[in-house]
Amino acid sequence: MSRIPKAKTDEVVDDMIDGLFSADPSRQLEYATKFNAFLSSHEENLPFDEIEVSVFVARFVEFWKKNDNTELQYAAASVLINMSKRNTKALIDHGAVPIFVHLLRFFTGYLELQATWALGNVASASTQSRDDVLKCGALIPLLAQLHVNNHIMMLRMAAWTLSTFCCGQPRPPIHQEMKPALAVLEQVLHFNDKEVLSHACRAVYYLFDGSRETFQSFFDAGLVLRLVQLLGYGSPSVIYLAIRTIRNLTNVDDQQTQLVINCGALRFLANLLTRNHRINIKRVACSTISNITAGTKELIQVRSF
Repeated sequence: MSRIPKAKTDEVVDDMIDGLFSADPSRQLEYATKFNAFLSSHEENLPFDEIEVSVFVARFVEFWKKNDNTELQYAAASVLINMSKRNTKALIDHGAVPIFVHLLRFFTGYLELQATWALGNVASASTQSRDDVLKCGALIPLLAQLHVNNHIMMLRMAAWTLSTFCCGQPRPPIHQEMKPALAVLEQVLHFNDKEVLSHACRAVYYLFDGSRETFQSFFDAGLVLRLVQLLGYGSPSVIYLAIRTIRNLTNVDDQQTQLVINCGALRFLANLLTRNHRINIKRVACSTISNITAGTKELIQVRSF
């Protein structure tokens, strides 16, 4: 899409500001709706600079706080959600993230789904953005959706958003705010949907920091066993994502590696090497076996296929 000429851009900005900052509620709603349509039609080339974006975001946050005008609130929420792909700093700075959390916690249907998407967009922008989202209390209502929601679109979106909460360096503190996610992830890893499983496997992969303590938390939550079982799943992408984490789990120490073996990993690894699986899966399987056979002589003797 071609860029709007500068003079035309200035006209658009001035018109939007005049309408959005009008004292007339009906005019505010009209221009909130216009702004949302403008966002949709200029997704790739939004002609606003940082200052203008900041002004608009602040105004829509104000509209959300107008408890006496529900229609304007919804219009403002929709705009803020649509701005989440590219204006994360302004959204965080002006307090839009708590609005998304509120929508996730107290609304159902379309707004709930869109709020989940917006939180994932903001969290995926940077590690700092991820931490800001977590500080706003987004994790628990998101986990609740994965626990009770049975709509596949919502499950897929929530699983993706959870993976964005887990991604980035440094990792979010697994033994503090992220620990409630482990039991829910174990449940999610039993959904028979390739997309949900892929997002959940990524989340587990991102969370594992290589420590004994984290391994034990994973093991106690049932994640290690379920990841091993997923090595036999029917989707190559799920198998690949699961085995990457299994490889890391077998790189802690002999005790943890033995626990992975006790979950039946060797049988699945043998199958991955001897059957017609993708080369990237076979490579990670070989690397995992290398980790397993790198232990003491006594352990190597019992690690036979």
